[in-house]
Amino acid sequence: MAFRKTQYVLIKDVATNVGKIFLLLFFVPFLYMGIFYSVGIGTIVGIIICFFFSYKTKLIKKFKLNINFNILIKNWKYIFRNYFIVLSSYLPSLFFPILVLEILSAETNAYFYITWTIFSLITMLGMSITGSLFVEGSYREDKIKKNTTKGLKALLVIATISILGVFLFGKFIFSLFGEEYLNSLDLLYVFMASIYLFLINKLYLIILLLKMRINGALIFNFLISGSTIIFGTLLMFYFGLIGVGYGWLIGQAIGIIWIFIHRQNFHEF
Repeated sequence: MAFRKTQYVLIKDVATNVGKIFLLLFFVPFLYMGIFYSVGIGTIVGIIICFFFSYKTKLIKKFKLNINFNILIKNWKYIFRNYFIVLSSYLPSLFFPILVLEILSAETNAYFYITWTIFSLITMLGMSITGSLFVEGSYREDKIKKNTTKGLKALLVIATISILGVFLFGKFIFSLFGEEYLNSLDLLYVFMASIYLFLINKLYLIILLLKMRINGALIFNFLISGSTIIFGTLLMFYFGLIGVGYGWLIGQAIGIIWIFIHRQNFHEF
């Protein structure tokens, strides 16, 4: 991303997630260990793709391990806080598999994994757009407002097409894994109901980062992830697996409320 080659990031992410989904078809007999195998192999594929594109685009001419401690010392506060911003974004995907396994069952966890991976794949293009906005905004701060407007329009179009695609082909996609996986189709519908909120929240987060409001970005991300996990866990006891989706929807809605309250500070949004 630092070299403004965000298209390769999109290819890597899509290939990794598609690999995780289709590899799981071959590891179904291994039950919950099949998830572990598909994730592991999919991640390795992603790493290989990273190196391939790095050499192809000559971003890595000659690999040499070199750590510049001066840069780390100078920017350690930014690096430290940015690390937790990224980590907070992944908290739901880290906690929910464990929570679903403990509260519900291993079988239900497999349904959740498939649904979550498909939803992640669907949002990948939107995430690529927000990533491109961050890169371009870092290079051209004078065009942040223009790029934000264009990015928002593109995200709304992508979200609409994605929702239509899921409602038209979602049942067919889940049937590839077996009839029993159709039980988690409603969960995907709930996730898709939040896609507009999710993408707007991600766009807002990028604006915070571009404006170097790191503490605000950290609070914003933890607010969404924390509320998602809390509500998702509580609602699982009452609604089962789809409770995770309700919790996710509530978390994204809380993010939108936060944006509305603080909108006066961001005229570019």
